[in-house]
Amino acid sequence: MQLSQEYRPSFVSNEELIRLGSRFDGGYVVLKKQIKETNCLVSFGISDNWDFEEEFHNLSNCEVDAYDYSIDKNFWLDRFKKDLVKFLCLKIFKPKKIKNMFKYFFFKSFFNKKTNSFNKEKIGNKDGELSFNSIMQKHREKKIFLKSDIEGGEFSFYKDIEKFDNIIGIAIEFHNVIEKNELIKNFLQNLKKFKLIHIHANNLVPVNNSSHCLEMTFARNEYLYNSEKFNDKKYPIKGLDYPNAKRGKDIEINFL
Repeated sequence: MQLSQEYRPSFVSNEELIRLGSRFDGGYVVLKKQIKETNCLVSFGISDNWDFEEEFHNLSNCEVDAYDYSIDKNFWLDRFKKDLVKFLCLKIFKPKKIKNMFKYFFFKSFFNKKTNSFNKEKIGNKDGELSFNSIMQKHREKKIFLKSDIEGGEFSFYKDIEKFDNIIGIAIEFHNVIEKNELIKNFLQNLKKFKLIHIHANNLVPVNNSSHCLEMTFARNEYLYNSEKFNDKKYPIKGLDYPNAKRGKDIEINFL
């Protein structure tokens, strides 16, 4: 995959980074030192994979405030029915996958903790949607790490991120990268308080598809000490990055 220089991350040594969550889709690479500093993980987009949120919470003891308008009882019921059919057809037989059939109960257990909350809300600026600014205001006294994977919904708030000095780190998946290339480049060029520190291409969507996705991690400037050093790393990074679709080949990124 060919990307312009605007997409090249600032240098951060691999030892300063850690992957949290799934080894495949749903996992993100973040700056280690920001985990303990975080009071609240605000997460947009959960689906049936909250491994990132759970691992971040376990390491930091932070609050988790999660949002996903697509998750309700019908979602879980449909998921269970599909898994049950596979089980009866002997397509699910490994203990881990059988356990996964009852994931709803693990979902309830995690988000029923006093520190955690799940909200069936859509993030955006239209009527009936919850605004990014209102969520940030709710947590204005806390140090926030923001994670977002909401299928293009990130374009409703991405320009507002720097307005909030209590956001210390971000893991965000940008969708429609080819179509939105100029918007994303402009965002990267105009960042003042954050630097891009990691990038990974999602192999679930073909590179030549306008809906192609890039996972990007940002850290606030004060958490970085050697970011002016030229970054000549090869992406993906072995031991940190894995293909989102585990049976597919990971996508190499080259900077023009």
